[in-house]
Amino acid sequence: MWFVDSDDRLAEGAVGAVCARLRELRPEVLLVDHDRVYEDGAVERDASSPVLRGVDGVVSLDERPELLRLQHTAWNKIVAAELIRAHDLVFPAGWYEDFPFSHPVLLAAERIAVLDRVCYHYRRGRDGAITTSVSARHLEAVEQYRALWAGLAARGPRFRRHDGRLFRLMIDHCLAVMGNADRLPSRARRDFFRRVVLLYREHRPAGGYPRPGSLGRIKHELIRLGWYPAYAALRWAWRSSRTLRERRRGNPSAGAAAAVPAPRRSDHFDRREAAIGAGMDYGR
Repeated sequence: MWFVDSDDRLAEGAVGAVCARLRELRPEVLLVDHDRVYEDGAVERDASSPVLRGVDGVVSLDERPELLRLQHTAWNKIVAAELIRAHDLVFPAGWYEDFPFSHPVLLAAERIAVLDRVCYHYRRGRDGAITTSVSARHLEAVEQYRALWAGLAARGPRFRRHDGRLFRLMIDHCLAVMGNADRLPSRARRDFFRRVVLLYREHRPAGGYPRPGSLGRIKHELIRLGWYPAYAALRWAWRSSRTLRERRRGNPSAGAAAAVPAPRRSDHFDRREAAIGAGMDYGR
């Protein structure tokens, strides 16, 4: 089964290539690459795409745990119907319904294969899309993660063997949503932070988890401490310094501005968490 969003497109030749790989390897899950297509015509590869490189034949998640870092959507995974039925894998209602489905899919599968070519064109920046909608409904991401952990616990030990990696991915993702001015309204950011702090304390693995470095480590620590004022100050400082750098590149004589508005597109501080997962040093 291949779940395709109605506003995205399959790449030319993708269906034939996918069918050929399924016939060749008979996996329970086939992972495919994608690119991001913007409304202005720009195209970019996803930051998580490199985890697909060098995967030959059929593997398990225990052999290649870095596959968890692939973009956690349903549309980059072709899944055997038998696997879905056997483990009662469903999409929950609400926003952010992909990852409560896609993570358990990988944890359930014993046979995973990769088709390392762009098969899917993911449209970004479209009016009305969830990822470009400023809404308090983005708070639903936290509740979807809470439901994900409850589902993993109910399914037993097989689904808990990569808790540390999943926890890291969860916090990175929540930070990305929380920092993104194109998603979360300012008035909801403190509440989102509070909910993520509770999620962190409820589900942090007893054995710890792989921490990010640099700025990511600081933000994880602020979540652990529950220190919202420091997070807000860090976010403002990062966005302000980046905006000033961009202004100076465009106009070398431009002076520092007292107040810096948020840029239209998410800046590096907001987008960096989406890429952090792709750079995690989990090994194989």
